[in-house]
Amino acid sequence: CFTPIANSTKSSFFKDTLYANQYNQTTLCNTTIMSTYMWSSGWCSDVSHVAKGLLESATIHHKPFQVWTGEHWHYTRPKKAHNKDHLQPVCPTGDMYCYFLPLGPCAVPLQDKQPGASFNPTLLLPHELEQSIGKWTLEYVTRPQQWLRNALYQNVAKLSPAIQTPCAVVHVRRSDVVLHQGSSRKYFAIQDYLTKLNESRPDLKNIFLLTDDANAIDEAIEFHSDDYHLMYLNRTRHRGSSGGWENQIPSNSPKFETITILSIFRLVKKCNVFVHSASGFADIIYSHMVGNTDEQDVLRLILSKGDVMHANNSKTEQTLQLQLKNRRKNNTHHNGNTTTTTTD
Repeated sequence: CFTPIANSTKSSFFKDTLYANQYNQTTLCNTTIMSTYMWSSGWCSDVSHVAKGLLESATIHHKPFQVWTGEHWHYTRPKKAHNKDHLQPVCPTGDMYCYFLPLGPCAVPLQDKQPGASFNPTLLLPHELEQSIGKWTLEYVTRPQQWLRNALYQNVAKLSPAIQTPCAVVHVRRSDVVLHQGSSRKYFAIQDYLTKLNESRPDLKNIFLLTDDANAIDEAIEFHSDDYHLMYLNRTRHRGSSGGWENQIPSNSPKFETITILSIFRLVKKCNVFVHSASGFADIIYSHMVGNTDEQDVLRLILSKGDVMHANNSKTEQTLQLQLKNRRKNNTHHNGNTTTTTTD
């Protein structure tokens, strides 16, 4: 199950830069701890913020780094506004270490456990995920505990046979993107993504559809399953923006959502084309698809129309509903060619 890291540069970066900084026996926990607050926003925002902090601490400040969590990380227990069943955290600490290996032994001093006292890393890691150092740091902060490694192995082994190749990953980000006010993003129709795909790969018909919107699954099946082989995970999703702001746990099981997210990062490696709109989560998906290979091995097609972020985009959920309603009146829908993969 465990194998040495084949890339010697990556191995050295893990051991001599990140690990050595976190476990420096000379200054271990006897110096200023660089600490930052776990945001509990979205997966990319959260883990990238932690990775930026670790990378900046290790390469610029040369001081140990630690992340601290307020009441809990929402991937261990839903936020209060969405925790209708009063769920307890996945583990007693309610932080990222419910799932991942510790970054280091140093604890954050009590007086630093307030957002105003936290160090705010300035490295632009989310925009550097395609570069090795960014991908490697992100991988380091999300090294799974052994129980999670086993859960991922079992889940991926079960789901992987259903992913037929060659395939394109189509990531449809909707949910709360229209609730960002002046920074709202568009709800694109499934047709928009497929049109983008057809511009470069009209031959590709196996679609691994990733989305946070149950309506997107229905839309794909209704209008496109005669022309494409649709593959998607059988999981609970919000319908459109019905889940509200930053409600990342539609299944009401943070553990399930975390295992599913990390499984997705492994499953997408079976495909070599990626179609998506603006999304930090899509950036991480792409970094996993590329892995340590040459980036030309993965064709990346980014869908963009008009302003990526604008207040007018908040109306696009209703616009899309009307567009699909009119399409139904014209009887231009299809049915039939899908594969559902189930996650436990």
